[in-house]
Amino acid sequence: MATTITDYALAHFYNTDGSFATGLTPTVSIYSVEDAGDIATNKNMSELSRGFYSYAFTRDLAKHYTYICDSGLSDRFRYADGHFDPSPWAHIIEGAVTAQHALAAILAAVAGDVTGAKQSTGDLNYWNQAGTVERIVQAISDKYGNRTTTLDFSDL
Repeated sequence: MATTITDYALAHFYNTDGSFATGLTPTVSIYSVEDAGDIATNKNMSELSRGFYSYAFTRDLAKHYTYICDSGLSDRFRYADGHFDPSPWAHIIEGAVTAQHALAAILAAVAGDVTGAKQSTGDLNYWNQAGTVERIVQAISDKYGNRTTTLDFSDL
């Protein structure tokens, strides 16, 4: 799984009469909660349309971020803020297995192709949807079905 993505701090500004505030040069400051540090300070935002502005930045999916945008207006519509929570897919469920890894293993077990283990011992292989990675390999060691399981998330 990618650990970083490009995301966008977004803000929507209005004029005091309720109309969309266009033609502004707002800035944004982004703060990483875990690192207790600034990611961006007073960076210019790009106007999208109808009072919407954005700023692209790279964020770590496992971290919290908060941001504040300053429109430069001199009224109650001057500031907008927001935050990014960690991605649930980057959350470690157990050991080093993330939610994305667990879902990929479940998908392989219930919907992937299965090969091997035609006798009472050998390997039982559950493939990813593309058929390119043996997502789950179960080495069956005896006639009772005792096995050792290995998971492969190298393609995520």
